[in-house]
Amino acid sequence: YEEHAEEITPDYVQLPSLPTVLRRQLRGNTEVFLCPSDRNTQSLSEVPTDRYYDYEDSSYEWETTLNNRRLHTRGVIFQIGSSHELFRSRDLWMVSDFEPFHGPDVKRGVLNSLYADMRVEARLP
Repeated sequence: YEEHAEEITPDYVQLPSLPTVLRRQLRGNTEVFLCPSDRNTQSLSEVPTDRYYDYEDSSYEWETTLNNRRLHTRGVIFQIGSSHELFRSRDLWMVSDFEPFHGPDVKRGVLNSLYADMRVEARLP
């Protein structure tokens, strides 16, 4: 991400989207970031389209707490205070739907998420 970051102010750096970072590896095929169930249930003033993909170039969000973290076979180690804690790969989602697109309505829907152990599974919001 660092090589693509655009500095906005001295205190804030806007990171690029996943499609921007992965464009070269995907050979420009960023439609892999379009969830067929993508629908905007937020206020149109926040996202001025019917799909997140149209506004964000992706239907998915990246778990930013993983930025600059090294993924080990067993998981990711986070420093919490003076101690370290291991978050297991099977418990860490890396990429997830922006909203619970899947289900009859957003309150009962689920988020499809890619976990650090490389499986995709539905999870509750």
